[in-house]
Amino acid sequence: MAGVLSLAGAGTASASALSHPKHHGKPKHVTQVTGKQLAKGLLPGSAFGIGVTTSGEADTGNHLLPAQALASVSSEACADLLAFVPVFGQTAVAEDGVNSSLGGFQAISQFKTSGAAWSFYGQVEAKYNSCVSYSASEKGDQSTGPVTLSIDLNSVSNTRVGSSYGFKVSQVAEVSDSLGDVTLYLDTLVVANGTNVYMIWEFNTVDTPVPGSLLASMIKRTQALYKG
Repeated sequence: MAGVLSLAGAGTASASALSHPKHHGKPKHVTQVTGKQLAKGLLPGSAFGIGVTTSGEADTGNHLLPAQALASVSSEACADLLAFVPVFGQTAVAEDGVNSSLGGFQAISQFKTSGAAWSFYGQVEAKYNSCVSYSASEKGDQSTGPVTLSIDLNSVSNTRVGSSYGFKVSQVAEVSDSLGDVTLYLDTLVVANGTNVYMIWEFNTVDTPVPGSLLASMIKRTQALYKG
């Protein structure tokens, strides 16, 4: 199980009655923060539970990235959906791991305009819907040996976090290593707000949706950065 979280570096979807609005209007200039600043919007481990810590924080540094997409979300590997790779037109990205009992991850992607953020959000949702079954593997460590993660999609459904639109994903993960096999649930919540797209995912022993309150707290912390 020690290798499950590090894999982040590397059914039929159900439709919801809740529809997303279309983005209208011309792009307008908005305040941007660097990846190093954006990292301050990430939640502390205590937000996820007593004794939980975070580690492995990574960001895009002290300069904004050019708002140019170097790759398309549709062409990326399904396993890469577990991280926000900064090649899809983001101007800044910050992320880190959540050291709960089974592992988790949180990330924030900033775009130049809300329209660009909304487009990315839609592409990620479509990709999740297309990733019905996939796998990933890594070397693991001395205690686990090679780790294989096989994931099957349960559902993708639209939701709301406050006034923000989001979607939640339920997946079943079969984890195999030298210690044996175990079945876990991989629950993900992605939310679009302004120029940012937020993600949290967690492994659980039962199918437990990521609380919207966590994303609401992350959005609030991040919004404060633009006012400073």
